[in-house]
Amino acid sequence: MGLKLAVCFFGMNRSLSHVVDSINKNIIEAIPEGIEYQIYGALMHTTVPFTNIRSEEFSCVPESNFENLMVPKSFELIEQSELDKVYKKPLMALGLNDIYSDDGASLMNMVREMYSVQTVWNLASESKPDYVLFLRPDLIYHDKVDFEKYFALIDQASGPMVITPSWQKWGGLNDRFGLANLSGAVIYGKRFDLFWKYVHLVGGYPQAEAILFTTLYLEGVDYSITANETASRVRAGGVTKVEDFSECGDYKNLESYLIEVGNRN
Repeated sequence: MGLKLAVCFFGMNRSLSHVVDSINKNIIEAIPEGIEYQIYGALMHTTVPFTNIRSEEFSCVPESNFENLMVPKSFELIEQSELDKVYKKPLMALGLNDIYSDDGASLMNMVREMYSVQTVWNLASESKPDYVLFLRPDLIYHDKVDFEKYFALIDQASGPMVITPSWQKWGGLNDRFGLANLSGAVIYGKRFDLFWKYVHLVGGYPQAEAILFTTLYLEGVDYSITANETASRVRAGGVTKVEDFSECGDYKNLESYLIEVGNRN
């Protein structure tokens, strides 16, 4: 049997109709011949319009075209209101710094994303893929992914590896998409569970990039390889956000801090 790739979509389907051509051209059609791939999805869903002040989205509804456009092997919708009922109170009880001053809305969005990642990984993990690509359905992908290069690097890994974007690290690791080997995907995929274990370490600045780095670092995942391919967020209605594709702050300070914490313990 040939090598297997699981393509795992997470997050919310804000704008798939606007970005699906870029997904097909730069991701699906870029998968090398001989690699067997399957598409999976676990996306947040809301039956009432949502508003996100930070992303300047007001009274928007998710698109409902994922199964038609991506034809997944397995797909699940996660009812956002039900998830919030279970996890918003425990999240707020952690007393994390509300760094965006939005009454915890950004913190809850982070939890929703990680839950979505974990749910799609649960769908895909049964197939025991050799490689796993985690990605969002609301990004327009500008560059053809060099899978052959990344697969070769992953094949050389002696342990778990996750490749993340080289841009917008914001002091941690970019969580917009990730390419992993199976053992790396196990860690990346269960970040939701590990969040509750590790978030106290970055409680003063709990943003997604810091959580991702902390999780991979403490779980012994190789995060040293980054991808230069870029993507831009496309908001509900089709507005593309202008992105900064520079590093935006590396993870060296956070890495040093975690090393220091480890030494103290």
